[in-house]
Amino acid sequence: MSFKEQLKKYQDIINNELVKYCKNKDCYEKQLNDSMEYSLLAGGKRLRPILVIATYQLFKDDYSRCMPYAIAIEMVHNFSLIHDDLPGIDNDDFRHGKPTNHKQFNEATAILAGDALLNNAYMILSQDLKKTINPQKNADIDEFVKNASLKDDFAKDANLKDKLAKDESLKDEFAQDVSLKDKFAQDESLKDEFAQDVSLKDKFAQDESLKDEFAKDINLKLEVFQEFTTAVDRMIAGEYVDTEAEGKEITKEELEYIHKNKTGALLKLCVRMGAILAGAEKSDIENLTNYADKIGLAFQIKDDILSEEGDEKQLGKPVGNDKERKKCTYVSQYGLAGAKNKLEQLTNEAINDLKIYGLKAEFLNELALYIANRNK
Repeated sequence: MSFKEQLKKYQDIINNELVKYCKNKDCYEKQLNDSMEYSLLAGGKRLRPILVIATYQLFKDDYSRCMPYAIAIEMVHNFSLIHDDLPGIDNDDFRHGKPTNHKQFNEATAILAGDALLNNAYMILSQDLKKTINPQKNADIDEFVKNASLKDDFAKDANLKDKLAKDESLKDEFAQDVSLKDKFAQDESLKDEFAQDVSLKDKFAQDESLKDEFAKDINLKLEVFQEFTTAVDRMIAGEYVDTEAEGKEITKEELEYIHKNKTGALLKLCVRMGAILAGAEKSDIENLTNYADKIGLAFQIKDDILSEEGDEKQLGKPVGNDKERKKCTYVSQYGLAGAKNKLEQLTNEAINDLKIYGLKAEFLNELALYIANRNK
């Protein structure tokens, strides 16, 4: 399958999944729901959720486990776009060739639609965590732990077994001990649980790693949740510093700080989420984080270049807005040629970070080139 075909396949998967989260009921807040859907289904590259899935598939094939996280990050991204376009921030009238949310509806609705998308992202994550913490699974584990003493009686006390077989007097004593006999003869439910339910016995008695796997699964998702909250915080921080820097002279370090947070934080999160959820080794997560840092910065540099020389029809929004608002960009800081050189350097470095994965990382390699060569 070619890169374009794979990209389209991923985009279709994401678009079909997003539809499931749209609220179509007639209710008092229907216009709010319509506003959320308007932006969520307006199109776009779906780069962030695709990064989650493609990174996950470096290690595991079944991407259903990471899908809630892919959808949640796309909701956060659309929240940020709605708020970016508002009069108080970028004051843009068009996005994806359509009126921006506050132009299609109104400013108050747009603000609340963005808020709702952000909250819905956290709802999706919390629902997935709740599903993972399966009450029945916990009950089974507790049941096994409570009956550990019974397992010890038969698995650990070999001396008692020998005494019962060799020492007739001890056998009589055991047979006459009504309380002990009743304990095992009358408690049919306990006997049946270990004698008849072979699958449960095998599950916990033969594979004690299952309990560890369950704990590991929860810990991985909690780790991802923590990283998710931190990345959103950094994105908002970067957006704030960007708005404050408008019309001012800033250093190259400040410019990089803005975009590592405003743009790069979510892109890095996507890659790290995919790797962590797939149970990747720390060394792999580190390699992929380096890749993500570079494509995150490359993405912003390309945006700045397109804002300077892009095609308005292809972009679906006006060109030159950054210059009009006197925003500090990579083009204003390094010049157009300098920005293009930096973009090429970062792209090559990102691809180099994936060499150890060979053909398995071909899509992610092509995605880095796609970010650098896109025209919108």
